[in-house]
Amino acid sequence: MITGYSNMNRYTVYDNDSKTAISTTTKNQILANRNLDNIPDSVNVKFGLIVDFGWLRSYPTNHYSNNYSMDRFQETTLNVGEGVAIYHISQDGNWYFVQAENYNGWVEKRHVAICSYDELKAFLQPTKRLLVISDYSIIEEKHVRMGQSFPLLSQNNASYKINFPKVASDGSLNLVEVELPKTSAYHVGYLTYNYKNVFEQAFKLLGIDYSWGDKDKLGRDCSSTMNAIYKCF
Repeated sequence: MITGYSNMNRYTVYDNDSKTAISTTTKNQILANRNLDNIPDSVNVKFGLIVDFGWLRSYPTNHYSNNYSMDRFQETTLNVGEGVAIYHISQDGNWYFVQAENYNGWVEKRHVAICSYDELKAFLQPTKRLLVISDYSIIEEKHVRMGQSFPLLSQNNASYKINFPKVASDGSLNLVEVELPKTSAYHVGYLTYNYKNVFEQAFKLLGIDYSWGDKDKLGRDCSSTMNAIYKCF
């Protein structure tokens, strides 16, 4: 899976800070950071929840390929509250190679909170869920996109209480209770699947800039636009 990404030399690769082309030596360092020699014969899969808007990359690096806005190392972005299976860690210890719902790739370790499979399942398949149905919402200073849901703990006339994922100092999952105001940004449970609701969700994204692989958190590409709409159902 890791070596399925083989476009390192297809385009010029640039340093993410200086915006200048990197050397062959630096390219080889990125490839070495995949830590392929330390993949065991039997992989002990771990699980985690995404705790911040995190790029999913072809390689364990934020250096970009081709150009910044059409970065060929950018596969997609993982949303706060998404679950992942963790297969491997980079040589420098800063990146996980993960399988998400629709993609696999490298995500920075700081964006992932480690949890058990049972904790993951309980979060992703709660008895009651609160769904983000606006383009995005800011929750606990995090950018949370349309279609993401969270376990609903309780509600009253003015607010909802949800479980929200954060990462503890040891890297483990810390679920905190967060209170959200009752607004049109949220919906209890999935929306009814009909033409009216599909079109209403789609038109909430009208005018948003295109962003390859969702590199810009305020933009979207083609697949994430479809995913956002249909994850509401």
